[in-house]
Amino acid sequence: MQSVYTKRQLQIIHTAVELIAAGGMSSLTMNHIAAKIAVTEPALYRHFKSKKEILEGVINLLRHSGQVPNTAGKSGWELIESTMQSRIASFSETPGLAAIIFSEEIFSGDNDLSQQVNAMMSETLERFITVIRLAQRDGTVRQDIQAEQIALMVIGSFRFLVTQWHLFDNNFDLSKRGTALFADLRKLLSV
Repeated sequence: MQSVYTKRQLQIIHTAVELIAAGGMSSLTMNHIAAKIAVTEPALYRHFKSKKEILEGVINLLRHSGQVPNTAGKSGWELIESTMQSRIASFSETPGLAAIIFSEEIFSGDNDLSQQVNAMMSETLERFITVIRLAQRDGTVRQDIQAEQIALMVIGSFRFLVTQWHLFDNNFDLSKRGTALFADLRKLLSV
C-alpha cells in the first residue's frame, strides 16, 4: 500500500475513511475532504481524478489491511490466530475501517466499486479457508466441519465483535475481546 500511493494520497484516503465512518457516504465530498486536510478542492484533483478514484483507494486500503506477514513454520492454529490478530491490529489502527468494511450500502451505488468489494470479501474468505484447511491437515482443527463453514463462523463472529466495537464508539479493548473470542473459537473447533 505504501509504495502505490504518495503520502498525500494516503492522507486523502484516510480522511475519506474518517468522513465515511463519521457521517456515511453523504459526508464524503471533495469539499469536505479539502476542508479537513486544509487544501483547496483543485489541489485534491492533482492527487485523484475523482471521488470514485478516492473510493477505490479506500477499497485498496481495506484490501491490504490485515495481511498475514509471514506464514513459514506456523501451525494451522497459529496461522488462523495471526490472520485474526492482523485484522484486529488493522481496525485498532484505523477504527473508521470498521464502519466501512461492514457497511453493505456504502459501495452499492456503483457496480464497479461493488464488484471490487465483492472481490475483496472473496479474497478474505479464501484466505481464512486456506489457513483452516492447513489446520485441519495438521490435525488441530475438526475435520467433521467443512473449512468453508468454519471460515464463516470465524468471520461472522469476528464481524459481530467489530461491529459492536464500532457501534459503541470503540469503548472496549478490541484486541483483548478478539483474543478471548479466538480462544473460545479454538476450544469449539479443536480436535
